[in-house]
Amino acid sequence: MTPWSWLSLVLALVLVPGVALGNRWLGRPGGNEGALVAELAMFALAGLMLWIVRVKEGKSWESLGLGPPPRGTPLLTLGIIAAAVASIAAVILVLSLLDIPSLQGDSHDRPLWLLAVMCFRAGTLEELTYRAVAIDRVSLLTRSKTLGWLLPAVLFGVLHYPQGVSGILIAFVAALVMSVFFLRKRNLWANMTAHFSIDFIPNVVLPLLGGVE
Repeated sequence: MTPWSWLSLVLALVLVPGVALGNRWLGRPGGNEGALVAELAMFALAGLMLWIVRVKEGKSWESLGLGPPPRGTPLLTLGIIAAAVASIAAVILVLSLLDIPSLQGDSHDRPLWLLAVMCFRAGTLEELTYRAVAIDRVSLLTRSKTLGWLLPAVLFGVLHYPQGVSGILIAFVAALVMSVFFLRKRNLWANMTAHFSIDFIPNVVLPLLGGVE
């Protein structure tokens, strides 16, 4: 790997998610406004990462799955959502049979507008970093296509530790599903839309419909 490839990988797996982790470890300074600044900082770092990938590494938008969306993108998006939801439901069922505690909440008193921003950031940047950037570079680094998609998925799961064991396992399985679809179709638009929908509907839409503030 070139030094620029290393830098883009560090941005994808360390610096971008590190902003969210750092904000959490520091006790979320600045409240909701501080959280918004952290979200914007992640977008800024992701923009730098994209610039490195495109300009310094010379990669195409298509290599990232960001070429013109194919005509079947909406159908593919629905397929990803269905596969991810089914996989998550299966994990939840197994966890309940094993009497493992359910998901622990990690949205302490956040307003819906902030949750919407977080869902959008998660849906776009997590697919961009963990799938579009990380998979190819980890594959080159380890000389293993299997480790290329497995290691980012493991890291993605572990970083959900505030949600407990259930959160880690659910995130890991969901990441595997997203990785499979990305590797088969190279359509990051579908991945991002599906990821955003899976986060946005339960965290923002359902509370709105239920009148929860």
